[in-house]
Amino acid sequence: YEVRGVRADGTEFVAEARIAVLDLADGPASICFMTDVTARKAAEALLEQTNDELERRVADRTAELRREKAFLAAVLE
Repeated sequence: YEVRGVRADGTEFVAEARIAVLDLADGPASICFMTDVTARKAAEALLEQTNDELERRVADRTAELRREKAFLAAVLE
């Protein structure tokens, strides 16, 4: 599970919660592990934004090259 919360200092965080059920001699028990993944989530968002920008730039450059190719083909005819 992904959990969002606010720290005592007012900053927001994202945590990953993992729950495990243990089969103990005196009966089942559960344990929850919480991992702060705020930095990882920020890095993933930045990576996605950078990738989107790169794809846009490649598309723009490809369109520009196609226009230049068409222009040169027309001039050389």
